[in-house]
Amino acid sequence: MLRALIILFCLAHVALAVNSIDQDFACPFDGFKWKQRMETSADAKGLRLDLRQLGDVVQPPTLPQCPKCRAVLFMDVFPPKVLASLKPFIATEDFAQFAGKYPTYYVLAQMQERLKAPPYYTGYSYLRASWQLEAKPAAARHCMARAHECFAAALADKTNKHSANTALLLGELERRLERFENAEARFRVMMDGDAFKEAGHQRIIARQMELIAKRDSQPHGIFPAHDALVSAPAVSVLHSSPAPVGAKPLPRVEVIVPHSLESVSEAAEKIPRGIPKPKVITRP
Repeated sequence: MLRALIILFCLAHVALAVNSIDQDFACPFDGFKWKQRMETSADAKGLRLDLRQLGDVVQPPTLPQCPKCRAVLFMDVFPPKVLASLKPFIATEDFAQFAGKYPTYYVLAQMQERLKAPPYYTGYSYLRASWQLEAKPAAARHCMARAHECFAAALADKTNKHSANTALLLGELERRLERFENAEARFRVMMDGDAFKEAGHQRIIARQMELIAKRDSQPHGIFPAHDALVSAPAVSVLHSSPAPVGAKPLPRVEVIVPHSLESVSEAAEKIPRGIPKPKVITRP
């Protein structure tokens, strides 16, 4: 259970506009205290092929970061063993350099690597870091390449329970990194694979093959109808509306990965959502 809490950082999407509150934080590594704005709600209307939510939603979700040591707080309470492992790492000059240069999810991925988290979850953090860097293509490609390395390791791991999702993300990253031959070969194998017979999988594979044929390396929605949302301005928590009195920030830690390419169906295009019906989650 502890390992799951270390590696999983997710936010549930809820059927509301983006609202936020200022939340108090205290860094468990250096004791520094600060306030940071955190979203309390969101309204996802679609999903990209790389699992980034589309619509009135902050993506990736806000991750608190200590202004002093630059550590990210992906847990509400850090167990002693986790603190003992991370403190020496956070105190290094290397950590200070990359934490000052790269966004929060890159820092999270580095902390996950220090904790030897399973590569699927570390890859998901690098993937989210690439979303934060889309205005800087070279840096975004670096994060996508790191994510690809992690997902490749995850696919080779027989204990990985997300093998289908991992394979689909690998193909997506190969397309985005312009490794079109590799991506095409991967999706051709998936076409006839027993693990990809579900209609949603076949829809994603067909969509990917169309994009690969065009040598298109740009981000796209799972459904063409959602591509307009891809080009829409990104939602920022800094420009969100004040939350109603008594609202609680969305939880930072969950025990499941909230988004998956394994639940897409024709009906999702009409909702329109490329994800299962949202479930409202609040802090206990």
